Amino acid sequence: MKSVRELPSKPVIFDEYGKEISGTAGPYHEGGEFKLICSVKGGYPTPRIQWLQGDTVLATLSAGDYSPPIRTLTLVVRNATRAHLAALYTCTADNTLLAAPQKTTVKIDLYLKPLGVEILSREQPLSVGRKSELWCKTMGARPPATITWWLGGKRLEAITKDSGVAEANETESLLQWMPSKDHNGQVLTCRAEHPNFNHSSIESKLQLNVY
Repeated sequence: MKSVRELPSKPVIFDEYGKEISGTAGPYHEGGEFKLICSVKGGYPTPRIQWLQGDTVLATLSAGDYSPPIRTLTLVVRNATRAHLAALYTCTADNTLLAAPQKTTVKIDLYLKPLGVEILSREQPLSVGRKSELWCKTMGARPPATITWWLGGKRLEAITKDSGVAEANETESLLQWMPSKDHNGQVLTCRAEHPNFNHSSIESKLQLNVY
């Protein structure tokens, strides 16, 4: 029977597909769920394993009499929100008060849906045959959302300039086009969507007044 105290190994963290995570986990999807699996080898007496976020204990696998070669503890996070972006999760393993727990920390990366979109330039009326410039801005998406312009159900083939402001998760698009008399009364739409989400598109609309 073992009598020599043996520290557990440093925890190794895997995703739900069995891939080892080093440093950053994800990116996961806002609104979705993710699993983090902590694996610890050895240790005598049998180590206690815990998942923590800061000082908050989220899950515990208590020390037991039976000591398999590898112990695992799974953390499941459901309905991920913006608050989970860059969140730190730490797995610890300890079996003695005489030594600091073995621990490994991962940081969460998250895809975020666009929060809002707005056509900024609303000066009307527009003039037939005179080039008009309209700006549209979307915010909240990570990575930046894709912006498209639509008129009468058709995508406008116009010059678009995108510039992402990383800190604010903003993207702006400049539409340069030539309105015609037929466009009077039609609705111009600026649509923002995230390529990594289904049904993430949001729209801002402007009814045109062209003379």
